Amino acid sequence: MNNRLANKTAVITGASTGIGQATARLFAAQGAHVLVNYKSSRTAAESLVSDILGAGGRAMAVQADVADAGDVQRLLETAQTELGQIDIWANIAGADILTGSGAELSTLEKLDSLIAVDLRGTMLCCWAVAPVMQAAGSGVILNMSWDLVLQGMEGINPQMFAAVKAGVMGFSKCLARHYA
Repeated sequence: MNNRLANKTAVITGASTGIGQATARLFAAQGAHVLVNYKSSRTAAESLVSDILGAGGRAMAVQADVADAGDVQRLLETAQTELGQIDIWANIAGADILTGSGAELSTLEKLDSLIAVDLRGTMLCCWAVAPVMQAAGSGVILNMSWDLVLQGMEGINPQMFAAVKAGVMGFSKCLARHYA
């Protein structure tokens, strides 16, 4: 285990699967105390926490839907209570519109889901944690965009995904200027 993030705390949204899970594993391996956020994949989140604890790391799982302002506030309060200072907040949660039940949604339902989770969720989390980090005098927020936002990709799903992730990119730049 590398201790690059020793004595640091990290909240990872959407950490029960995919990129969020890989991020949580990496941060824990680097020594961070990780809060694994999940919306509905409790078993996967608890398994990840178990793996991290088994490897000598520190982790806990907290359920919250980042598209819900009340859930985001509860997530922030839980993180503050359990972790103390929040050093890193990684907004990785994203709507899955390509597999499982997400693939069965209509185009408008997919768009609504992407806007709610990927864009609104990122914004709600940033608006909640940025003032806390500013008051503490330190902190890092990581927002997930998409490399093809600038290049484009053929298809209806990529059109929606690129539009939402471009929104995340623009929001992130404005947020950074606001708190700089």
